[in-house]
Amino acid sequence: MARTGKSTISRTVARSFKDTHLGASFFFKRGEGERGSARKLFPTLAKQLALIAGPSFNAALQEALQIDPGIASKSLNEQFQNLILKPMLKLDHSETSQATFIIIVIDALDECDHERDVRTIVQLLSLLQDQTELPIRLGFSDISGHYQDIALHEIPEEVTEHDIRLFLEDRFKKIKSDREISDEEWPSAETLRHLVTMSVPLFISAATVCRYAENTRWEPT
Repeated sequence: MARTGKSTISRTVARSFKDTHLGASFFFKRGEGERGSARKLFPTLAKQLALIAGPSFNAALQEALQIDPGIASKSLNEQFQNLILKPMLKLDHSETSQATFIIIVIDALDECDHERDVRTIVQLLSLLQDQTELPIRLGFSDISGHYQDIALHEIPEEVTEHDIRLFLEDRFKKIKSDREISDEEWPSAETLRHLVTMSVPLFISAATVCRYAENTRWEPT
């Protein structure tokens, strides 16, 4: 089910680790040009990783590009092998600008334009755990090259309501601080309760309200 908060979770993770452990991220979106193309996934991840991974990773990546300058237009398997796997095998954590571990966030894989590419990506990422040289933790060990949907819309409504309330409380606290709102009762308990009721079960509704409240052209009441 769309708009239940899957991408909100991914973006929150990416934002939370942006200045510490985030190595790369890619957010698929069908119908938005390159964001729906699997062909852009591995080149994008490689480019972002190159910014933090250090000389050993970058040297391997540069070698791959010198050998095949057109690698970004090749098959997903060739891209993965030469832009991700081989450079990662050269990765020296002592050279990275990130501490102890690197997180890669890939969101909305089901928004990829072609179903066969989804299966290929999952299978390729699963290969990483077979490399004993790489201390990598993946969530693919139990699905053997297949992928599973997490049905957020099947989560009990009271759980969703609780999570949306926490989300709104946290965002409004930040908005109140950023916009220097002096009213201690803002937003009122009644307003917050109404917004939670209005938003359940769609996180996108709560997120939209917060974006509106963050707009400096809007005067809080």
